[in-house]
Amino acid sequence: MHRREFMLLRPCAILGRVLLCALDGCLLAGCTTAAFSVVAPPAEQEELATFAAAWLDYENGVNETPHAADCEPRRFTAVPGTKRRGAVIMFHGFGTCPQQFLELAPRISAQGFDVLLPLLPGHGDMPTAGGEDDLSDLPSAGEDSSGYFEFATSMNRIMAASPGEKIIVGFSLGGAISLSAALQATELYNRLLLLAPMLGIRGGAFIETLAEALGRTPGFNKMIVKPRGLRAKCHSWQATGRAGFCDYRYKHVVALIDLMQINRQLYARQPLSNPIQVVTAGDEKYVSNDRIADYASAQVEFGPISLCHMPADVPHEMLTPYENSGRDMYWLEPLLVDMAAFVAHGRFFRVVQFAGSGEVAHCDLSY
Repeated sequence: MHRREFMLLRPCAILGRVLLCALDGCLLAGCTTAAFSVVAPPAEQEELATFAAAWLDYENGVNETPHAADCEPRRFTAVPGTKRRGAVIMFHGFGTCPQQFLELAPRISAQGFDVLLPLLPGHGDMPTAGGEDDLSDLPSAGEDSSGYFEFATSMNRIMAASPGEKIIVGFSLGGAISLSAALQATELYNRLLLLAPMLGIRGGAFIETLAEALGRTPGFNKMIVKPRGLRAKCHSWQATGRAGFCDYRYKHVVALIDLMQINRQLYARQPLSNPIQVVTAGDEKYVSNDRIADYASAQVEFGPISLCHMPADVPHEMLTPYENSGRDMYWLEPLLVDMAAFVAHGRFFRVVQFAGSGEVAHCDLSY
């Protein structure tokens, strides 16, 4: 466990109706004291102060080490003049940064939510002196393979301090971390939004077993996973502003597999009853859509869940222009609208059935 990722909660002083730590966090997020114009009851003020202090401690710990642009943790406070409704935490995907949610976060804060964008463990480090990705702190096979599970635990401690509703959003690996957080604290979150969640690796159990074997074998474990073509595409995204790394190794995949296996064990013991919205990519190259569909089918027995499938040309990297350079992202605005509606109001995505598509429900993008 790395010190900068896991910080203890600290108390926060309250002076009258001014939340010193909350204000401190607000200023860091670029807002003003007007954010507190709707005065909360004293008990809620104290909870807000504890919540703000917990996030600020985490943020300060992470920022002890310089990070690449758009990779710092971010907090968007509820828009000034709105009644605060709760908190939303959004986990970005593997190899990326909080940048992935910069399109969505302001829409949610405008509806009365504090939005937290943490940085996943080992992500966002500045490149090495030789210009290579610095993956020295990235969870991998060995003692730190449980790093993502422990990170989810630490984020639960912060979210538990927030009054009001609590919603969790995750993309890809962030989806697996979201599921882990919810399974560890089944009563904490009001609802979950999982976007192309990493519940299994594309190719199924055989590919997972092979990747894990390579990741635990000296020599093979340092091999770069991405083939040359995908690496070239990833590096071209970096050149146009995409934050994150490209050249991860098989030893790093072991930590992903460990998290997925822990999630399956937790789910077998205690399935969730929270409302869950799941979205899958049409042109998926990384996670297993079959495993996601199996999960959704099983989850129906325990709680409300909706699964919708994006069109066939929508890639795994569906959220940001930085990973779709030169491409018409016709799906992004409808996706953001439905995401905001589910997060803020619990409204499941609209779906449409196409002839010949069987039981697959497609996300309705007709806005």
